[in-house]
Amino acid sequence: MNGAKSTGVPATLARQLIAADVIAVHLPHSGRRTPPNNLLPVVSCCFQILESGCDNSLRGKADLVIAPKVGGLEWNALGRGPEMIEASEAAALDCLAEIQEWLAARSAAATHCFKLMWSF
Repeated sequence: MNGAKSTGVPATLARQLIAADVIAVHLPHSGRRTPPNNLLPVVSCCFQILESGCDNSLRGKADLVIAPKVGGLEWNALGRGPEMIEASEAAALDCLAEIQEWLAARSAAATHCFKLMWSF
């Protein structure tokens, strides 16, 4: 689920929808490397500044935050999509062991509950 501009990481909403574990993805803004040439980059930068203040508190409500190292890429660097995908994949793989531990614990708990239910 994407919180967009109002709630960058909607972890609270996910929990209200009965999510057991909340995994958030945080895409840090890059900061401008080139001067803006029209109003759109200026407005985008304003939103990024506002967003960065909100994200820190919201990310604390997630169980795990995956943060790909894409800070060096500008918001409109769509031609560098393969780099973004590679960075995202690497960040997800870094967190994979922790996610697998969660799933194993859930599976063990479910198996235990199932055995208890059928032991009567």
